[in-house]
Amino acid sequence: MPEENKPLKKKVSRREALSTAAKVGVGVVVAGVVAGVGGYYAGSAAAPPKTVTETVERTVTKTVTVTAATTAPPTTVTAPAKPPYEGVKLTICGDAGHNQKPFYWEKDHIGEVLGVDLEIVGVPFGELVEKIMTDFATGAGAYDIVVFPPFAGGDFYGGEYLVNIDPYIEKAKTDPEHWDVKWDDILPTFRELYCSYGGKRYAVTWDGDYYQCYFRKDLLLDPKLNEAFKNKYGYKISDVLTSGGESKMRYDKEWLEISEFFTKAYNPDSPIKYGTSELAGRGNNQWHWNSRFGSAGGIYFDDDMHPLINKEPGVRALENFCDVMKYCPPGILNFGYEEHKDAFLLGDAAIIVQWPCVGKKGQDPNQSKIVDKLGYTLVPGFEVEGTLNQRGNLAFGRVLAVSKFCDNPEAAYRVIQYLSGPVSWWATKWISDPRTGLDPFRYYHFEHPELWKKRWESDPETAGISWDALPEYLESSKINIEHGFPEPTIPGTPELYDALTIRISAALAGEMDPKKALDEAASEWEKIIDRLGRDYLKKAWASLKVGWKKVGLIE
Repeated sequence: MPEENKPLKKKVSRREALSTAAKVGVGVVVAGVVAGVGGYYAGSAAAPPKTVTETVERTVTKTVTVTAATTAPPTTVTAPAKPPYEGVKLTICGDAGHNQKPFYWEKDHIGEVLGVDLEIVGVPFGELVEKIMTDFATGAGAYDIVVFPPFAGGDFYGGEYLVNIDPYIEKAKTDPEHWDVKWDDILPTFRELYCSYGGKRYAVTWDGDYYQCYFRKDLLLDPKLNEAFKNKYGYKISDVLTSGGESKMRYDKEWLEISEFFTKAYNPDSPIKYGTSELAGRGNNQWHWNSRFGSAGGIYFDDDMHPLINKEPGVRALENFCDVMKYCPPGILNFGYEEHKDAFLLGDAAIIVQWPCVGKKGQDPNQSKIVDKLGYTLVPGFEVEGTLNQRGNLAFGRVLAVSKFCDNPEAAYRVIQYLSGPVSWWATKWISDPRTGLDPFRYYHFEHPELWKKRWESDPETAGISWDALPEYLESSKINIEHGFPEPTIPGTPELYDALTIRISAALAGEMDPKKALDEAASEWEKIIDRLGRDYLKKAWASLKVGWKKVGLIE
């Protein structure tokens, strides 16, 4: 492990900070299906098709101005007199819910500009990869454009089920308006790990993910509460916590003490019910364990693919996870993304670790009771050999790709380019909108905060949003991306996770000793590895570690 968290010693430069994460695990993308995964990947029901109003000015081309009063902001596009793919029908398939809203918002625009009749299919996330894989394996060709979490890339890319988009991206050199996706503007960790395979490009990032720490700035930085806290614990919270900058929290000290102080059952004077919340439900809890595991100096396997999850870092991570449960809301053992998010945004919990979309949703009065009260900082960590090590889980996100069974792959690529190109301000419209769960993945998203505001002001549903602390959020995001801890993105990861999350759940419920739980999980991992092929996975793991060494995660 590195001697220190060096990024905390200086301000993180705009591109420097974001490019570091590219070095994590560019080798092998996960294959397989996560069965029953809910939580973060769930969302509200898909938005209905919108009603549009057109104003058309005719010359050689026509300019279409579309205003959707309660769904999408006004969009002005220039289209040929005859759309290039008139009469083409394409089907896009992704996980149902809030992350499909941009497809509905732009469906009519895509028809006007490209001539494509876009059909939108939403599938529960836990079934998504299986649905897509079945379509690929049978050659049915039901889906032309697919949206999927990149852990499925091992099967999808390696199985040659997706179209290589290199030729289309090359066309941008002579016709950027219609073909450019600004590939190099996508953060390296997302474009390489999510979208590339074997030196070729197959997908375009749609959603970037990472963990971030959120806290109630009005409470944790309150002078009177800080004095009361200091009287009990000997230091002020403000000594270890700032918004938009550095934090010096340890999971096994400051995190527990802050959580205790703000839990009424342990401090009747607390102004809030619970100190914290955790993503503790089965199928989700491995992610919060991962952050602790990485911070404790953990590594998933040795060189021969024997699991190391039951060694000291893993046990330390799970013991701490168990210790914090008493400071969480009732029902915590079933918490997925929505429950965990709402525990914070509805005002019940003082501090949490969660995905980046909580930031924008926290400023939406339709979803949050704590508007303008959020602070953002680096996730907590553990001391490792005398140095505080803070690593947050790098989540999977989403990508857009074209099925090889698509009859008109060029049109499908153009739809992807339209959704993520200049019309959407390089997807800034989507990642800034609190009605979606999509998150920043481009340099552009960090370099143009003024476009976030422009997006909110353009729609009556979001016009009331004001986010003075957006620079703090973006700065904190940069730091958390740089400090990301990668998941074990090798073939078989979904099965490994299933064996792990079951045992974590048992430990969190007090049904198993943490050490015993991880011993059982490690034993199951051995069986899975042997069945899938130890030598095969050793090669995958060796490839993955090349990137890990570059960021000092392993020596």
